[in-house]
Amino acid sequence: MIELRYVSLHYPNGALALDRVSTTIKAGQLVLVTGPRGSGKTSFLNAISLISPPTSGSLMINGKQMAGLPKTKIPYYRQSLGLVFQDNKLLDTLTVLENLVFLLETFGFDR
Repeated sequence: MIELRYVSLHYPNGALALDRVSTTIKAGQLVLVTGPRGSGKTSFLNAISLISPPTSGSLMINGKQMAGLPKTKIPYYRQSLGLVFQDNKLLDTLTVLENLVFLLETFGFDR
């Protein structure tokens, strides 16, 4: 389960990307994040994945507070996420399905 409570995200340049966002995503729930350009979709995902950790508020994953998670533990946490970035690096010689199978096998998710 992913729980955000009053999460805000300020970038180093001072830009406010998220302003007191609260939501709960239950285990197994499929969520589609949509909105106009600049509405904070990527910032929301960056906050959840700790690419850009929230600057305030509470982010809890499966009941565990993410604030203060040691930097050495963040890569292990990210292994539990499935992220596809906007600038994905797909192999143009493979189909989408073949690319997905390749990624899953490469990162050990074929077991």
